[in-house]
Amino acid sequence: MRTAAILSLALVLPATGVPAAGTQLRITAARVNLRCKPGLGGEVVYVASRGELLTAVKGAAGDWVEIVAPRAANLYVYAELVRDGVVAVPTLQARSRDGIDHQTVYVLKRGDKVTSRGRVGDWLKIAPPRGCTLWVSGKYVESADAPPKAPPAPKPQRVVDEQTPAYDVYVGIMSTRFGTPTGRYGSGTEKEFREALRKWTKTGEPWITFYFDDDPKVSRKPEEVRQYAKVCEFREELESKGIVCGYSGVRGSDRGFYEQVLEHLRKIVQQLSTAGASGQKRKRKQTKRSPRKPAIPRE
Repeated sequence: MRTAAILSLALVLPATGVPAAGTQLRITAARVNLRCKPGLGGEVVYVASRGELLTAVKGAAGDWVEIVAPRAANLYVYAELVRDGVVAVPTLQARSRDGIDHQTVYVLKRGDKVTSRGRVGDWLKIAPPRGCTLWVSGKYVESADAPPKAPPAPKPQRVVDEQTPAYDVYVGIMSTRFGTPTGRYGSGTEKEFREALRKWTKTGEPWITFYFDDDPKVSRKPEEVRQYAKVCEFREELESKGIVCGYSGVRGSDRGFYEQVLEHLRKIVQQLSTAGASGQKRKRKQTKRSPRKPAIPRE
């Protein structure tokens, strides 16, 4: 395994640790900043995407590699100092953005031709001149000859978050398991609830209801007991906010989860429909002044 790792690195960097001039490098992350000088202090000139190819220049500074500026990058020069596409002063600084407060990327000389890409106020947007270079962190490039690396698999909770649409009603449910930790939350369910609660605190939306099993079947296994203890602590917290309902069984009785959710959602939809028909934004009865009032509308 050690030999394979050394061979893999040799494809990217020669023995000196600096890519040979002309080496083709491939971007390995989703979005990588190309800067006007090595280090995070260099302003971003261009953002490269995963799989994009760059050409190395024989230069390096620590973990940073000098590369030829991509043609898609934009530089900015003061428009009055260019005449008919030609630099009209002894030297002209091409900057990372439009404004003298931005860093210099390249210095043009009198007579150099520039390719204009339009004006931005008093500034001219131009293509990178020949010889213009940028810098990229060596952590995010590999030899173009190396087999492409598969992007890392996203975390399960991230997939859920990305696929969750905007919503007006939040319905949570727990029985005996609290769930698996994700980030700084005890579980994905807790994360989703906290985010819904933050939205409600700011806007009065969405409606929030959380259902807990009143007849749980808890095994004696230590891990299951620990999980249920977390559920009980979470329920106690939510009960203080007045947004908890209990259920017994999935369906088949008035206390069933299915029957209760169906009834409560019907009432919520009726209120939402009434508010829409009147053309007025419904003000939530859930307010900071009445945190104990249940989120479920009662008849």
